[in-house]
This record gives sequence, structure tokens and C-alpha cells, in this order.
Amino acid sequence: MNLELFLSLFILSPLVLGIWLSVQRTRRLWRSTRATAALVASVNERGWTYQQHDRELLSRFGSFPIPAPTTYDAITGRHRGRPFWCFELREVNDWGNVQACLRVFAVAVRQSGPTVQVTKTGQESHRYDLTDTTEFTTGNSHIDAWFRVTTDDVAFARTLLNPQIGRWLVEHPDRPVRLTGDALVTWQERRLTAPSIEPALDHLCDLADHLPG
Repeated sequence: MNLELFLSLFILSPLVLGIWLSVQRTRRLWRSTRATAALVASVNERGWTYQQHDRELLSRFGSFPIPAPTTYDAITGRHRGRPFWCFELREVNDWGNVQACLRVFAVAVRQSGPTVQVTKTGQESHRYDLTDTTEFTTGNSHIDAWFRVTTDDVAFARTLLNPQIGRWLVEHPDRPVRLTGDALVTWQERRLTAPSIEPALDHLCDLADHLPG
């Protein structure tokens, strides 16, 4: 290989890699009309309600790091006796391409209360911090080793995260959870699909069943 060819490949490699990663990301976020129709059909079969958009959901369950988010595929219903909500938050560019996407799930809890958020430790957890919340150490070694906890009411959060809840969280560490108002919320950086709904709702209902009060 001559020097000119080597230098050309060296210069072009980052560009080619960037294009490839962009294409892969677009493919991951893209969903066909057929897949959307399958989602709607699954919702209808279960007696749930589907709306293409629901602007009220933008602020109901706390903010997320999506620039100028728009809600899509808003689904409501009941699961295991609890009202639930799930939807996508999307960032869409001027050409209609999805730049970022979160699927969000929430179930109702018995009592309305302050905000408590539990995410796995790591730099990414800071992206989901809510305003007016602070990080604190629970004193539960299992929780503090695995998770980062933020809240707007430390006394409430300390009482809420009792040893039973701590054990449950350590046994189910893969999903972030946010208790806000009268809802328990989780999310993933993926598209909303019919098979993703019930496992996420079961996860939230299982945790809600362990909450005190």
C-alpha cells in the first residue's frame, strides 16, 4: 500500500465510521408503518386506548433529556388493576428523521408524594436528573452500592427506601424508576413496541406492590 492511499484511508476512516454509525442509529430508531399498525392492533385487542399524540403527558411524569420532545403512540388502560400510561418521546429533525427516542411507562400508585428517582450508578444517570432534586446517600449499603438516588424530599425518600425496597431494587437493577406525584415511572432509550409494554408494566406493578402505604 503506497503512502497516498494509506493517508487517504486514514483520513476517510473516521468519516466512514461516522456515517455507518449514523445509519445504524437511524435503523434502530426507525419503525415501519406495518410495525405501528401492529402496535395499534395489539392495543385494541387488550381493550386499551391509543392516541397518536397526547401533549398532556409531556409534563405529567417529569422531564427527560430529549430536545423539543413530542409525544407519540400514547397508550392508556389498566394493568393488574392499576391505571397505566405509556408513550414515546421523540426528537425529530426538519427532515422527519427520529434523532432520539425514549419509551416511557407509568402506573398509578395509591398515594401522591414527593419525587424520588433511582438510577444505576454511572455518568449517564445524571442526564435524567430533575430540577429541584438533590442526590443523597440512603445509608442502605445495597442501594448505595448499586444506585444513585435523587429526591426533593430526603426524609420521605429515606423512609420510602426501606430494606425491603432495597432488596427488590438490587434484584431488579436494569430499569430506572421515578416516583413522582401519583405515578411510578420507568423508561428506556428504545422505540415502543407491543412486546415491550407488559414486561415494563409488570416491573412497575411489582415495585408498586412493595411500596408502603
